Amino acid sequence: MGEHLFRFPRDDEHVAILGRNGSGKTQFAVWMLSERSWDRMPWIIINSKGDDLIDAIPNTTEIGVRSSIPTSPGIYVMRPKPIDYPTLDEFYQVAWKRKNVGIYADEGYVSTGFPWFRACLTQGRSRTIPMVVLGQRPVWLDRFVWSEASRFAAFDLNLRDDQKTADNMIPGYREINLKPYHCVWHDVKIDRTLILTPAPDRASILRRFRERARVQHKAL
Repeated sequence: MGEHLFRFPRDDEHVAILGRNGSGKTQFAVWMLSERSWDRMPWIIINSKGDDLIDAIPNTTEIGVRSSIPTSPGIYVMRPKPIDYPTLDEFYQVAWKRKNVGIYADEGYVSTGFPWFRACLTQGRSRTIPMVVLGQRPVWLDRFVWSEASRFAAFDLNLRDDQKTADNMIPGYREINLKPYHCVWHDVKIDRTLILTPAPDRASILRRFRERARVQHKAL
């Protein structure tokens, strides 16, 4: 997987993860989340698509769109319905004011154009609001997802306009013939592009969450 060159994102870095449905982007994103800082601060998953891997993450707490931002470390899952989408920007406003909270948005298109979503993207590094934003159609994503990302992971995209959009941000994306569940990983800060093999399997990812949760519990 190119581990000698691969770096997990820090809490002052945003990640954009792109790929068509079934390309492997969600499994990759959840694997990355399993190694992030949720043992030190709250991370909130916006599970707008009802993904079953997200629902299987152990020791999560469900919150509503209008819930207060939790103060305790851990993983919190929000499951907005389409009727709730217009109010999601209120959540981003609260997160921006709160600081020190990670956000995983399973479909960035849902929040595209929201002012406070953009504020979290543009100011999140200094306010310790690391964001992971997924998208099936990069051409539809808010331009600030692109401009503010420190890391990109691009899986297979089957539409030319999406491929072109990804190629604008990830050098040589369209020239790479990706194998199933592989992705192109671009680290903006060091200007390095890698091909990553598939993420660990579902059972391994969920086991990692359980292992870290046990360690966190003992520390408390």
